[in-house]
Amino acid sequence: MSISVHRNGMIVAGMPKNVFEQDGRLYFNKRFEGVRYTAPLNLEDTPLNRVHADRMVREIAEAMRLNIFDPNKYEILARYHTKPADDTVPTFSDYAETWLREKSHLSPHTVRTYRYLVERHLIPYFGGRLVTDINRVAVAEWLSAKVNDISRTYLNDCLRRL
Repeated sequence: MSISVHRNGMIVAGMPKNVFEQDGRLYFNKRFEGVRYTAPLNLEDTPLNRVHADRMVREIAEAMRLNIFDPNKYEILARYHTKPADDTVPTFSDYAETWLREKSHLSPHTVRTYRYLVERHLIPYFGGRLVTDINRVAVAEWLSAKVNDISRTYLNDCLRRL
């Protein structure tokens, strides 16, 4: 970011890296490990606020560079990008059991079908994983392992339940 001082003492600051202005307000925007972190800085777009925003953003960028970044530690990101602690995230087995209990209002046949699909095809692979660890890559691995084991109908039904 470039900062210069004019003869009249006014500070003129360029826009800091990873900060953008919209409707007279400053916003943070940066991608880290495939996740886009965007949040308002709660600052009006003034030269002094740009300098302040630059300090805030440099601190976050440094934490990302050192791989010690936790969005919960930064007030501007905590509200929009919180990550729960691992001990509060359920495993897939626990989550599936809760989900099946909530489906008890459906017909008994539908619940039996859902339970069969989940217990037979999903829990053996995803059972011990945390729900937050199940992503596109994990599903693609499961899909490649199961593609020849079960019918396309069951495969599609399992994907819908995921």
